[in-house]
Amino acid sequence: MRFDHVTERVSARLHSQEEADLLAVPQGEPVLSVLVVACDVAGQALQVTDVLLPADRQELEGTYRFGWVGSVSKIVDVSGPQLVGR
Repeated sequence: MRFDHVTERVSARLHSQEEADLLAVPQGEPVLSVLVVACDVAGQALQVTDVLLPADRQELEGTYRFGWVGSVSKIVDVSGPQLVGR
């Protein structure tokens, strides 16, 4: 498996009631939806990451090394531990 490029989409939106319960956020607080798709040279998706994060507690940072087998990225929680995946 060889990654060629990564597409990352970050969008802010309001959450559903179920998402608010899972993330322990009050009604009306925005969340960040982060979708990351790592593809090979032909555009075939090799890895997909889809997470929902409380917007007021996150700092996003990504490092994408092309032509290298792998990538490094992280989501830094600036407030302490909580459930961030769905």
